[in-house]
Amino acid sequence: MKFRTALEELKSNIVNLAYEYREKNEFPIYTDEKKGSWITSNGQHWMEGFLVGSLWNLYSFFRDEEIKKLALEYNSKLLAIEAPLSHDIGFREYYSAVKSWENTYSNQLKKKIINYADKLVSLFREDLGFIPVGEEFVTYFPGESKEIAKSELIIDTMMASLPFLSWVSANFDINYKNIIIMHAHKTFDLLVRNDGSTYQAAFIDDNLEIFKHTHQGYSNESCWSRGQTWGIYGYTLIYSYLKKEIFLRIARKLASFLVKNIPEDRIMYYDFQDTTEKDSSSNVIGASALINLYRETYEIEYLKNGLELIRAIINNKEYFREGGLKHTRYRKDQGRDSETIFGDYYLSEALINLVKMGVEE
Repeated sequence: MKFRTALEELKSNIVNLAYEYREKNEFPIYTDEKKGSWITSNGQHWMEGFLVGSLWNLYSFFRDEEIKKLALEYNSKLLAIEAPLSHDIGFREYYSAVKSWENTYSNQLKKKIINYADKLVSLFREDLGFIPVGEEFVTYFPGESKEIAKSELIIDTMMASLPFLSWVSANFDINYKNIIIMHAHKTFDLLVRNDGSTYQAAFIDDNLEIFKHTHQGYSNESCWSRGQTWGIYGYTLIYSYLKKEIFLRIARKLASFLVKNIPEDRIMYYDFQDTTEKDSSSNVIGASALINLYRETYEIEYLKNGLELIRAIINNKEYFREGGLKHTRYRKDQGRDSETIFGDYYLSEALINLVKMGVEE
């Protein structure tokens, strides 16, 4: 399938989904794996901004005013609801408010963005050197005390917080750079192994003892594939904003592990150490991350591997049909085999970038 054809199908799916929930005070986030219907949230979940972001991606490419209208409506609906104070503020605002500002230059949106960026940096623990998950993390992991959230670092924050803060620093002349740099270094120190694989999480207790573990992966010592792609994407993006060479080197290190461990069929496993379950979201996030890395380095192997990850999806009706990315996994205990709004977002991003770059089947 040609990339543009896949993008057209994805566009139809996303726009239809937006119309379906247009008049409802709820946001589709992932599908019920048995019923196939969309599970929704009330404006306080980390995934909600991705529908807004997907609409803006599609508008930027197709210049369809009806899509723009939908994006503005959904952004207004989402921003009318106060976001919980957690590291996920960045996920919500980067893909909704930031993309909306880039298309409208609204002063009201600028104030909202700065307000949320300030709230996010208020979570920073100077004594620990990172932004923890945050006590108001509403999708916290079953069976764990929220007290842990005050002093837990997770790889997800490389995408959930740092791109948002980097963008605000670069565009609004507000200096969060020290916090961004400290957090990125601490993530490398605590979560990146010598072989370039990653732990998902590190909890630091009151005695400053460190417990490295996972919430989403197969085991504490395994490597959750989506977390690996979050890391590559996050380090590449903050390098593009800050131009600190160390972050490009870290992105390369993580990408090297990913590329060496892509399965033979080019469909990513949920965890590199567990070959029983697939997660196509790791394909599209990984592809977008590798395409970004190619754009920073012009090293063709990154582009080739990104292309393989996308082609493996769109040329397989098991994984891409009815304009949606199938067999993605929301988390270890929920949405184990679903379509997710973030998966569709990153697929739209990768396809648009490839078409714009003139790369086609």
